[in-house]
Amino acid sequence: MLYDSRYFVVFPYYYINVSTYNQVVNCLFSCSRLPLSVQKSRGNLSYSNRKLSKQKGTGCARHGSRSSPTMRGGGRAFPGSNLRNYNKKVNKKVMLLFIRSLLYKKFNCGNIYIYNDLLLPKSTNLLSMYIYMLFNKRKVLVINNSFTDNMSRYSKNINNIYILSVTRFSPLHLINFDFLLINRNCCNMFTCSFLI
Repeated sequence: MLYDSRYFVVFPYYYINVSTYNQVVNCLFSCSRLPLSVQKSRGNLSYSNRKLSKQKGTGCARHGSRSSPTMRGGGRAFPGSNLRNYNKKVNKKVMLLFIRSLLYKKFNCGNIYIYNDLLLPKSTNLLSMYIYMLFNKRKVLVINNSFTDNMSRYSKNINNIYILSVTRFSPLHLINFDFLLINRNCCNMFTCSFLI
């Protein structure tokens, strides 16, 4: 069975202003960012160390190796490394208020549902058809007891459906997904961790 969360949980009213909301969202996305851009210094290039031209007598400027930062295609003098840290800090109370306000917004719009273990079928095609019919191809986050359940194994390759245990839930999931499907067994644990 699938139930509306309003029959089980009462979410108190929480409000967060726009500037604080933008600050927390910016912090969450920057903390999840990976430092992927790496520049090469002259030591990382695989050019020869041969001197390009003799020191005197050419009438041109003197040049050493091809990997010099002054040469085209040479290394950077002060390269950016992949050890850069993009993390930002937000106070715990502000983050908790952010989570509560997003939960209240989803609860008020009717986007949080509670389900039994027997609700979802054990076939990938049936599961995708069932959830697409219910939620009209919107992104759905299924919060389960643990990853040992059968659901987490057969639903990895389904679009717009993501299955997660309660312990691995983060505020980014509230931003990225439209609907929440919470297991009835872990509903109390989920609400106690964010609403009390």
